[in-house]
Amino acid sequence: MSSRPVVVIPADSPSMVSRSPHLELLKEMADVVLHLDRPLDDDEKVRRLKDADILLNSRSSLKIPRSVLERLPRLKMIAVCGIGYEMIRLCKAIGMSVVAWSLHPDPAKAERLGFRYVTMDELLHTSDAVSLHTRLSEKTHNLISERELAMMKSSAVLINTSRGAVVDSAALVDALNRGALFGAGLDVFDHEPLPADHPILSCEQIVLTPHTADQTQEGIDQLTLGCVANIRAFLDGKPQNVVNPEVLISKSL
Repeated sequence: MSSRPVVVIPADSPSMVSRSPHLELLKEMADVVLHLDRPLDDDEKVRRLKDADILLNSRSSLKIPRSVLERLPRLKMIAVCGIGYEMIRLCKAIGMSVVAWSLHPDPAKAERLGFRYVTMDELLHTSDAVSLHTRLSEKTHNLISERELAMMKSSAVLINTSRGAVVDSAALVDALNRGALFGAGLDVFDHEPLPADHPILSCEQIVLTPHTADQTQEGIDQLTLGCVANIRAFLDGKPQNVVNPEVLISKSL
């Protein structure tokens, strides 16, 4: 039986790590178990991960709840091929005062990261930049519409990287064209791909990006290489880019 650490990729779907040549670097340092499909339920997740020393979760595409983690006694590290953890800190570093509104507020997170929750109306009235990070549901469809845009400062910027229908695009176009809003940055749209005659394309104070930044081969390789480097550092006893340093216990595999 191999004495090398076991890295399990439980669901590389849509494919990411399997598309990168840097997967071979990972195989040089560990036994790699790669699954290209998604498990049907939590029991299947446990079966796939029961022998894992390290869980490599491509882009956080698979949710691993506490109930699953508690059934994985061998697990020592979770690595994620992704970026953007705890921004809400980057904002503070450049002098921003950060407030938030959520359907499911987490006071402990607010205290840990140094932001505060406010009402939606207060957030819209006072913010210079409003960034949306919510899933699309009945409660969030057209979350930002004519009423909400009217509350925002005329000097403010609206950024949406969540789902297109969270913003009423017609109301946004009107606000931008009237100068009621300084600008907007959209990474998602109410119709995708964006039709050539969509009114949003006529707006001048707007930046549009395609919500697929990591889908180029170069992006996939960069994210995979970073993840492999994090795993190598952990195996060398020198963990880097650690999300939860307060509970880190160095172990030799």
